[in-house]
Amino acid sequence: MRERNIWWENRYFPFTKLPKAFWENERYRHLPTDAIMLYSLMLDRMGLSKANGWRDEKGEVYVYYTLDEIQRKMRCSRSKASKLKQILLKENLIRFEQQGKADPHRIYVLPFFDGSETGPMESENDTSCSSETEPHEVHFSDPNDTEDNNTEKSNIYPSSGCDRYDSSVVREILMENLEYDTLSERDYDMDLIDNIIDIMVDAICSSGSEMRIGGRDIPKDLVRSRFMKYSRSDLEYVLFCLKQNAADIKNIRSYMLTVLYNAPATRNLYYRQKVQHDWPSGITAVQEGGM
Repeated sequence: MRERNIWWENRYFPFTKLPKAFWENERYRHLPTDAIMLYSLMLDRMGLSKANGWRDEKGEVYVYYTLDEIQRKMRCSRSKASKLKQILLKENLIRFEQQGKADPHRIYVLPFFDGSETGPMESENDTSCSSETEPHEVHFSDPNDTEDNNTEKSNIYPSSGCDRYDSSVVREILMENLEYDTLSERDYDMDLIDNIIDIMVDAICSSGSEMRIGGRDIPKDLVRSRFMKYSRSDLEYVLFCLKQNAADIKNIRSYMLTVLYNAPATRNLYYRQKVQHDWPSGITAVQEGGM
């Protein structure tokens, strides 16, 4: 009689759990399998982070998962890795927290819905928005001279679902306006772009009638209007400005908000001045060439 293939019965091997809710709950029917796999990998890493004591000042467990690692684990391109993170963010399955200008951001894995009437699965990290949540206030005068100037690493990411604006819808509109897919195919730091989009979503969705930007109290409706009209050219100009600034910025969120708000107004002026500066040289060069 042919021997049964039972090699696996008494052998231990590591595995990653896939929550059944993603297959059985209608809420997640549209979620791509790759996004489910990435969430499961992040959820699996939560156990390792907890064992190693990776907790923030509030006691919440976090993980690190860079785009490079997602590419390697998921066997996909960098643009696909960035899209998968955005899907999980849009679905409120993860949230980010910035650690510094050059440091990878923390990722907090949020609870998923198990299909019960009670809502999402219990999570060690409480990510719900309470009625006591205060709107973010921005203080800025200079990158290295702010009212909030300190060496602590600030959370520049939005707390989701705390205002009448739907953050997931706002994010989708911004990504479309910014031509996110086109940006992901170019040689840009997509982690930085994701950070910028998060700051814009936070500003648009936060409560309050005014926001302090660049030392001025700006009407919130004006901030929202300017950010919702952002184009890929505006964002590319912001990326250029950030690349030119080598200063050690303490208050990242304040600085980024100021650059983002001013960019649409200063972009055309910058290029006009650059053309006026370079054009006389071009004329001189042509004249010297014998025309």
